[in-house]
Amino acid sequence: MIATLTLNPSIDYVMKCTKIIPGETNRTEGEQIYPGGKGINVSIMLKRLGIDSQCIAVKAGVTGELLESLLYQQGLSPTLISLKGGGFTRINVKLQGDGITELNAKGPSLTPAVMESIFHELEGLQKDDLLVIAGRFPEDETSREIFSFLGQLKKKGVKLVADSSGPALQKLMEIGPYLAKPNLREFKELTGISMTDWENISRAACQFWQHGDSQSFGAEHILLSMGGDGAILFWDRENIFFAEVFDEETVNTVGAGDCMLAGCLAAYLRDGEPEEILRLAVACGSAAAFSEWIPEKPLPSENVISKRLHI
Repeated sequence: MIATLTLNPSIDYVMKCTKIIPGETNRTEGEQIYPGGKGINVSIMLKRLGIDSQCIAVKAGVTGELLESLLYQQGLSPTLISLKGGGFTRINVKLQGDGITELNAKGPSLTPAVMESIFHELEGLQKDDLLVIAGRFPEDETSREIFSFLGQLKKKGVKLVADSSGPALQKLMEIGPYLAKPNLREFKELTGISMTDWENISRAACQFWQHGDSQSFGAEHILLSMGGDGAILFWDRENIFFAEVFDEETVNTVGAGDCMLAGCLAAYLRDGEPEEILRLAVACGSAAAFSEWIPEKPLPSENVISKRLHI
């Protein structure tokens, strides 16, 4: 079984503008509305790969009802925890013009009742189940409770998959997830090492990659996304692979990393070898980058160029 957790989901309102002039009235050429949130994106891409997941998220207010409707339209049967007593699911505005300008809302604060409901849902996870913890975490006392509970799940044998940034990623590395998917910026923040060449990247990976030693800090496996420069999968010492992304014009980067993670997990669940896991991950991430939103299907994974690396 695989579950995704999104604590601060969103409604993503995408507006296309040829030119954006600050302080002036700007007219759009078209709009789209999508369900948003990293864990939600992973669940949607998994569904398109033929894999069902338990999509757990928080909803609030009238926009929370809209979020639920949009998720059902995507073929999901989400588990949405209702936040009572005010607030609403945030609306993120994406302005597509000369590049993409994002206005991401803060979102509502989580209550003890909501956290209790979330923990109740997660208690059903069993040994070897996968739990994707993606996106931002609350910046208050609530986060301490979440990390403590995730530590209990790991002791239970649940395989944690971390896709976050900043202090939250640091805390998750202290728990020791089964898989971590940082990008280069997050990788640099975590390790403090410059990402200028393979030597530095491999040195950084060894700082928080549990590759068969007694190291308690870090992840068992690492999927490092590097945007247009490709991706690297650190599986074990005999299985480190680099893959190139497809050479096409990027349309949208929002959700591409989430689709990459979904492809990685899909191949893993199908007992794929590490190189196959990376190839499907890149095929999904690239398809998302070349699409307006989450793609209906990945690009052909057999066309992904990959090679084995050594450290």
